[in-house]
Amino acid sequence: MLEVLFVANTPKEAYKLAENRYKNGFKLISAKQIYNQQEDKFSCEIKVLVDETNYFNINSKETIEKVSSFFIKRGLIKSWIDELSKSVANKKVVKNEKDFIIYIIKRINKLIKIKNEKATEHKVKVFVGPTGVGKTTTIAKLAHKYTSEGYSVALINLDSFKAGAFEQLAYFAKRLKLPHYTIRTFQRFKKVYKSVQDNDIILIDTTGMSPYDSQRLVKTLKYINIDKLNQSKNIEVNLVISTTIKYEDLEAIHKNFETLKIDNVILTKFDETKYIGPIISYLLEHSLTLSYFTIGQSVPDDLIVANKKFLMQKFIES
Repeated sequence: MLEVLFVANTPKEAYKLAENRYKNGFKLISAKQIYNQQEDKFSCEIKVLVDETNYFNINSKETIEKVSSFFIKRGLIKSWIDELSKSVANKKVVKNEKDFIIYIIKRINKLIKIKNEKATEHKVKVFVGPTGVGKTTTIAKLAHKYTSEGYSVALINLDSFKAGAFEQLAYFAKRLKLPHYTIRTFQRFKKVYKSVQDNDIILIDTTGMSPYDSQRLVKTLKYINIDKLNQSKNIEVNLVISTTIKYEDLEAIHKNFETLKIDNVILTKFDETKYIGPIISYLLEHSLTLSYFTIGQSVPDDLIVANKKFLMQKFIES
């Protein structure tokens, strides 16, 4: 049995608090009048005995409700929180709010997947994603990283739709003194793809597309499948998404791009938001692997290798 205190203006009111909380599952063991010197008034304190199981069940339910609300307001999806809460409903981890919050944070940290990259494990790296997430700038940052590590890099640009897309990647290629190829037809792509195989790494930029643009998706699939012409080289598909995107849009994006068999996710624009709960939910829901984060527009500085410490710190700060 556990002792629980209730304080109110009168004994009747204090007893009513105990009844509201534990119904008939308690026993009154003492009552006394106490004086609050600071407020200069008297109140009543009662002490009751509560069965430990009853106490735990009622308190854990309240803890789960409060903590679930806390995380949902910060962008975690309700279905994930509900499933986790259900799995620990009768465990000591939900005995108080602090313990349960710590448990959830540790659980998220454990479930987040980080890629341990070996630069040449996949020779051909394709970058896909919606418009405006920073694919081209991210590719430039990675090209600088790989060349500074001593790898030979070739850049192929399939983005013939966005105004200035060819020129943007060409500018970075010129700065880094890298071969850069603009592609407008599939026949040219096959020719260029074959000619750059002597490079250690091939980075391919694709056209940004809305989650509902099936025509461009089919075109991107056609290019990616060229790797069947050279089975000894592995293609890696990187989905580039912004941390500023809301959860519903992330789901629409995923539905569109999952056909491409996503290997890694690159998160951009950490510098533009403080709230990454929707991104955390998205990663957990689809068990996706993170490879890189971008934290600004500067090339090559604002690129970091994905790591749990950085991600969880950003989440906790929100």
